[in-house]
Amino acid sequence: MNRPLLMGLVAIIAGILLSFWQMPLWMVLVIAAMIGALPLVWEAIPRGFVVFSLVCYGVGWVSAGLAFMPETDLAALQGDQRVTAVVEALSGNDRDKTTLRLKTQTISDQHRSIRLQATLAHYDSPMTKLPEPGDLITLDGELSLPEGSRNPGGFDYGLYLKGQGIQGLFYGKNGSSPIINGQDNALGYSVERFREQVLGVITQAFPEEQAEVMKGLLLGDKSMAADLKTQFSNAGISHLLAVSGLHVGFLYTLVLGVAALLGLKERGRLFLLLPCLAFYSALTGFSPSVLRAAIMLLVLVGGQVIKTHYDGLSGLCLAAILILVVSPAQLFAAGFQMSFGAVCGILLFAKPLCYSIMKGTGLQGNIVNTLVLTLCATIGTLPATLYHFHTLNLVALVSNLLLVPLAGLLFTIGLPMVVLMLVLPGLTPVFASVPGFLAHWILKLTTFFSGTMDLRFNGGPMGLLDIVLLAMAAFTVAGYFNFRHRRERLWVCTALPALFLSVIALSLLPGPLRVTFLDVGQGDSALVQTPEGGAYLIDGGGYPVYGDKADHTRQAISEKVLLPGLYAYGITRLDGVFITHHHEDHAQGIEELLGLLPVEHIYVSTKYNDVALLNQDKIPISQLSRGAILRTRDGVGVQVLWPDGKVEALEEGEQNDASLVLRLTYGARSILLMGDAGLGVEAQLGAVDSDVIKIGHHGSATASDTGFLEQVSPAAAVVSVGRYNTFGHPDGTVLTNIEATGARCYRTDEQGAVVVETNGQNLEIKTMLEKE
Repeated sequence: MNRPLLMGLVAIIAGILLSFWQMPLWMVLVIAAMIGALPLVWEAIPRGFVVFSLVCYGVGWVSAGLAFMPETDLAALQGDQRVTAVVEALSGNDRDKTTLRLKTQTISDQHRSIRLQATLAHYDSPMTKLPEPGDLITLDGELSLPEGSRNPGGFDYGLYLKGQGIQGLFYGKNGSSPIINGQDNALGYSVERFREQVLGVITQAFPEEQAEVMKGLLLGDKSMAADLKTQFSNAGISHLLAVSGLHVGFLYTLVLGVAALLGLKERGRLFLLLPCLAFYSALTGFSPSVLRAAIMLLVLVGGQVIKTHYDGLSGLCLAAILILVVSPAQLFAAGFQMSFGAVCGILLFAKPLCYSIMKGTGLQGNIVNTLVLTLCATIGTLPATLYHFHTLNLVALVSNLLLVPLAGLLFTIGLPMVVLMLVLPGLTPVFASVPGFLAHWILKLTTFFSGTMDLRFNGGPMGLLDIVLLAMAAFTVAGYFNFRHRRERLWVCTALPALFLSVIALSLLPGPLRVTFLDVGQGDSALVQTPEGGAYLIDGGGYPVYGDKADHTRQAISEKVLLPGLYAYGITRLDGVFITHHHEDHAQGIEELLGLLPVEHIYVSTKYNDVALLNQDKIPISQLSRGAILRTRDGVGVQVLWPDGKVEALEEGEQNDASLVLRLTYGARSILLMGDAGLGVEAQLGAVDSDVIKIGHHGSATASDTGFLEQVSPAAAVVSVGRYNTFGHPDGTVLTNIEATGARCYRTDEQGAVVVETNGQNLEIKTMLEKE
């Protein structure tokens, strides 16, 4: 055991996880005792390694406890506030809004120093002057605390902001501009202003799309248009736009070129590299992936100076430990996991794989090296990729062969050319010609790979056994096991099939009936998963509605909520979808899904004139009415309680009372879903005793009569409703009626998605946001 830093990294991760999961103190102490007792079990472990691991374990536990401590004092300040703050960075700016990172000085005249992410909306009146980093500003708006993920597979915005050191959110009033009171000229703000200056020069020097590529590649700027981001994602090269170790490698290449011109040796290269790395890290906002690569590179170059053998895995562990000590929340960040996973995959598998391929095929050269590096990085990032993005894009294996070298060339030429544009602005067209040519071809190739090669595979997150199986297979293919030795051959040939069969067996075990009421804003959507793997979607939500206008500028509900939720549960096809009625806030998400994943059957309440349904003829459509009963192969029943007979296509105002009313049954338990059916329908349903009811019409006063709820006699009621909706949902009378029945009320606007699970006897209800 000659890697103490690896032990230290495992220990600090354990400490952080125990603190994050709020494990009891006795468990923390028991695990500490187990670490301390390791030399008794494994004599090869030096005691010094154990002491170091215990220190890392304790530091991880304490630092995470401080980082994830609830912001109870800040919670009391939520609501309308006036803040004075320093602008630390301009995070984003487009036609409708500007995003700033602020460090407050006062909140409503009370001295408070916290970091906020502020969004300034200017839909009606564009801002005449943008604040700059270092500006001292006064701003009126609403302060709130960031929340976690509201849906399965959703983005945990609160945890992401924790990793950025941001404690709260601030929303400026629409059209209001901050009052600029002066400027702080601290070095950090000067670097940010220089960054904004560089971005401005790039914007002016290049056509729009070329400028976006340059800003993303050189500085990790995130303002790229959504459709261009999608192209880079589809081509498998999104990592080129997120500053990472790859970019630090490009920078090192540039530094080596300058050092060669100056005739510098190892020590001189180190002294040239230090300020370049420090400045580039500051310029890119001290991204964890840049810091990781910078630390590893300094260890490598420092080792060359003092003539010490460099161990890449130890360098990687050192970088991870230093980052996690400062910011424990980085452990949960996709960028951190993928950055370290990629490097770990390369360090463990690239060299033996290259050797095996070259020995077995006789192929030599950079093409083999690039292909193997990309493959190893893909293996290393696979668990994090599937967990966070639910997609594996194999086109990256081909596209990176061409685009990574091209991007490296653009970086090493483009960065000095942009600096020269700042110094000699009159020669900007000359300096921009070569970078512009390279950016043009990067765009051309990205469009080609994005449009002609679709090798994306969607799936759910990997379980622990899946990850172990992947690691075993990778180590085997890379040649870590010597098959000439009978014991190793027997061990591998037994372990791999056993792991594979275990994964298959676990996937075949029956689970509970799970109904997840997704938070789709002001709309309805319920995902039904049957015990043996059947999957059905009842409504799919739609675009948020403000007044009488749907906001079609927002991300599609299928991309934002439905697909991540399905993939989080490992669902890549639906056995059926139910459209309770044809209002946008129920049907639109379903319509979007039809072209995105296989659907076996569509069930509707009324004849339809919907374009999405009329234009497809591959999926059978059934019109349901009262008395119909559908049964799944694993014993789940779907009773149709309404509408009362076949209904023709209806006008907009007649849709609600033609909603499908469904009652799911499994064993002794039942769940009633009311769609948008109102009081008139309730009066005709009669006694429909159910354990859980999805309240009709988002808690509107047009539904959920006291007498009806007493007949249903639910133990729990779910209200699917949007935050900040303009309809006053849920109505106070409805909430009173629910309370009168003794049912516990769950609301998606306050608690996010609501998950109901039953084995046919017991009933368990969980929410994504733990709020009472």
